[in-house]
Amino acid sequence: MTLPATDTTPRVSWYATDVTLNLPAGQDTSLGLTISDNPSRKYRAEIFVNGWDMGNYVNYVGPQHRFPIPNGVLNPDGDNDIKIAVWNLDGSTGGLGTVALTNYGSYASSLTVAQNGSPRYNGAKYKMPKAPGSSVDLQVPGSVSPGQQFTATATVSVPVDGAAAKDVTAALNLPAGWTASDSTPASVDKIVGGESATFTWSITAPTPVAKVNALTATATMQQSARQTTASDERVVGAIPPLPPAGNDQISDLPWLSSTNGWGPVERDESVGENQPNDGHPITINGTVYAKGLGTNSPSDVAVYLGGTCSEFTATVGIDDEKGNAGTVTFSVVLDGKVLTTTATITGSSPAVSIDVPVTGGQVLDLVVGDAGDGNGNDHGDWANPVVTCAG
Repeated sequence: MTLPATDTTPRVSWYATDVTLNLPAGQDTSLGLTISDNPSRKYRAEIFVNGWDMGNYVNYVGPQHRFPIPNGVLNPDGDNDIKIAVWNLDGSTGGLGTVALTNYGSYASSLTVAQNGSPRYNGAKYKMPKAPGSSVDLQVPGSVSPGQQFTATATVSVPVDGAAAKDVTAALNLPAGWTASDSTPASVDKIVGGESATFTWSITAPTPVAKVNALTATATMQQSARQTTASDERVVGAIPPLPPAGNDQISDLPWLSSTNGWGPVERDESVGENQPNDGHPITINGTVYAKGLGTNSPSDVAVYLGGTCSEFTATVGIDDEKGNAGTVTFSVVLDGKVLTTTATITGSSPAVSIDVPVTGGQVLDLVVGDAGDGNGNDHGDWANPVVTCAG
């Protein structure tokens, strides 16, 4: 088949090809794969070269389109197996865009790199372990708000061919500040093979809630004439507070996450260099902005809106600290859906205004892409990024 291809069935599809290379001796040539497609198409792709996983491509978000393949993984003097697993998220816009082998440059060099074979599947090594004598399944919310009360359940199960479990009790191990009621029931006399029993607790989260909280349920029982235990752990995240009512600067709000192509994302200053707080006042085409985000592509800042906000506005461009250099794109993504993406913006481009509705959205992502040519000098600024919220 030829690319780009369209697949109208929501599923995982595999695209495969063989590439034979015979690169000139005496030079070091850097190659990679580049995927190009319309961002309106909803699919994700996992890229494998000679058995090695080289990265994940998200067509409708990006920002990465180029995936370098080092020598040693890529065979410059022989056959190469390239496979791409594509997950189509809907029934109309799946498939795979154009895939190209890209030459990043060749340099005279006597350096040679030995091939590194990928680890192969070993049935004996990776076989599933024998089922334990009993197991615990702890169920809790994936995330909670400060002070939230919820019910936790721990189901203790005995395999069909397992010995009966007697005098079963269950206990919770909670992070500091968390509280729980006594379990209901306090104990179970007997669980025979193939059956289970469920313990419940009423739990209250503290204020504030840490971002990561490990909760563990441990069951203790008599089984095969000896005391045994089984446990299960779940990690509970924190739901940030809702944005206050009014016009809220993104730089003043807590973020669910942030990623950046060079150093950290900076609040109210340009990205500067690769250390925190080493930027300058955000400046686009001579205009200085007191508020905003300083980034370097590829970048993504995720903010929790909780369905309470109606509008997002910002002015975007490349910071003046890079002169006329740099090429970026800015995308606003709401709950995984791209609301808008700018054309490629350069260091000499005028500032661009963004104004999009975000009514009902839960999570807002502010994404800066590298425009497909790498991220050197890509100091993208979100100046005055504001969400209008009801609180």
